[in-house]
Amino acid sequence: MKGEFTTFWLIFWNPYNRNTDNKLTVNLQEDKDLMKRWSWMIVLMVLNLGVAFNLNLPVLAQSKTPTLTVSTVAAPARLGPHSVYANSAAPGLWRNVAAISALRGVNYYPSANGWYYMWTNWNAVTVNHDFAKISSVLHANYVRIIVPADTNFGYPTPYATALNELAQVITLAHNHNLKVDLTLFDLFSNYSDLAGSKQWLTAVLYPYWNNPGIAFIDLQNELDNANPAAVSWARTMLPYARALSGNIPLTISVSNSMPSLAAQVSQQVPVDFYEFHFYLNPALAYATFQQALRIIGTAKPLLIGETGYSTITTNTFSADVSQTQISQEAEQDQYIRTVEYAARQAGLPLASPWNYSDFADNANVLPGYLGTDQQYFGLYRADATLKPAALTTGRIFHGTAIGLAFNNGFENCDTLNVPTLWRVYQSTTQGFSGTFACDSAISHAGSRSVSISNSTTSSSGAPGFYLSPIQYIVAHQSYTATVWARGTDITGNPHISFSWYDKNQVYLGKSASSDLAQGTSNWTRLSVTATSPANAVSVEIHLEVTGTNPGTAWFDDVTFK
Repeated sequence: MKGEFTTFWLIFWNPYNRNTDNKLTVNLQEDKDLMKRWSWMIVLMVLNLGVAFNLNLPVLAQSKTPTLTVSTVAAPARLGPHSVYANSAAPGLWRNVAAISALRGVNYYPSANGWYYMWTNWNAVTVNHDFAKISSVLHANYVRIIVPADTNFGYPTPYATALNELAQVITLAHNHNLKVDLTLFDLFSNYSDLAGSKQWLTAVLYPYWNNPGIAFIDLQNELDNANPAAVSWARTMLPYARALSGNIPLTISVSNSMPSLAAQVSQQVPVDFYEFHFYLNPALAYATFQQALRIIGTAKPLLIGETGYSTITTNTFSADVSQTQISQEAEQDQYIRTVEYAARQAGLPLASPWNYSDFADNANVLPGYLGTDQQYFGLYRADATLKPAALTTGRIFHGTAIGLAFNNGFENCDTLNVPTLWRVYQSTTQGFSGTFACDSAISHAGSRSVSISNSTTSSSGAPGFYLSPIQYIVAHQSYTATVWARGTDITGNPHISFSWYDKNQVYLGKSASSDLAQGTSNWTRLSVTATSPANAVSVEIHLEVTGTNPGTAWFDDVTFK
């Protein structure tokens, strides 16, 4: 029985009919009963889907404990699709996409139910509670909702209950001053089924013509531009979606691969703006965004629809980071600040973090995701407490200047007594290592410094602390870093240095300060000033000790400009 009523109204009242070629076309026949048919269509939608439109009737969640009554918001008058766009292979930019630049969004799944389980285990109370925090704590103005086109949501005919849940999502978002990024056809690959795709899309989008609660529509998450069938499907479905959605901007997101974005541009997929997702080394963010802007040109906006860092303690993305919860959460916070700073400096809308929350240990998610990095991308922990990145996101979305500090004074250390954000560079198998620690007994300023003692160097490297600053760099520019250092029984060569890298993270060379005096010394300011090489897009600051050093070197109060 699930979905039969939806099928009825789509067949009887659907303005899309099948022609002799069994293709869906727009019927714009002006008959005398046109207004009467639209009126009855709205009544049937209210009865079968619970979408209130101007009647403002209540929509009820499925029977659960507790339950939440959701009253839908009246939608603008449904004027009907525009045949010029429904039948156009590649329409021009005709929507007003200026509002894209003001978007501040968060990707959303409930902590207990990710992906299609959000719909099969629907809980309006949880969604309402989460949306309240996304709006009031994170200060977002839109939330990304991902809708699967499969048997869980109903395909090719969506279930009436699923469409009811989607209506509640849009209403709940509106109640918390959030618009919705409606991402469709998730986990879909049956690109040859155009008839089924159109039938599904009609049911999903038809109630939301020009709906002000929808910020934009992403037709499919990370479409594979290397798949000709997918590209052909997109070229057909985008104009069809345009005919159903009115002036709501349309896009198709791509992964953080620049070739994917370049392919979308060259294939002339008719999006209203471009969206790509960024999970690369954050030091590459600004250079990547600039490259993306060069690829797309100036005709259409660009949005970073996903970005983030998993706080799983075995995160292989950053093997040199201390494997503790404190350090990984600090790293996530730094990642978000770096990406958002780069987006602002590149003139882009703020990037949208993935995801609102970690998934619980017993969550319903895609197979194989629990216990992996996919479980821990959240701004909130699964117990609903905030990670540092949540507070940072809230401040940035609220308009606060992005802090550029990187634990410069080593005041923040984790449970392994190493500084957060600073990675430890050593390899016992390659012959360079040392003892690394935070020291609360000795400091230049504040309450802590860091030390390297009993260190050895090999031809493969020198032991040290290192990180990339939040500020991006460009080629042929002068940069300066300083540190205060002191030593006891020093026989090696402590210093501060730059390591330069290109866009492919190929090492370009090193620039170093003078060395700290050997033996025992008081606090001494070390400084390195250097011009970045051609093709340099990122830099690492290293505090290192070359040579054999049985003594101890301390470092404190690093600066970079």
